[in-house]
Amino acid sequence: MGKVVAVCGMPGSGKGEFAAVLEQQGVPVLSMGDMVRAEVKRQNLAESPGIFGEIAAQLRAEHGEDVLAVRLADAVDELLKSHPIVLI
Repeated sequence: MGKVVAVCGMPGSGKGEFAAVLEQQGVPVLSMGDMVRAEVKRQNLAESPGIFGEIAAQLRAEHGEDVLAVRLADAVDELLKSHPIVLI
């Protein structure tokens, strides 16, 4: 079984830089925002800051407050089948 590495920190603390370095080395990186972007794409909507918030709210209203976490967990489980580490 692979490992999930979760990164957290204050704004500007370097989370994105850390993720970029690992991603360059082949480590898959996922976030809850990726789950929203995937839904926007699935619905063939134009990407914009407003639409992301609308879709996130719509998903929570229709599927429960944990919908993005559940989708992220499912995506991580899938990636762990072929990668030893996944960064979230």
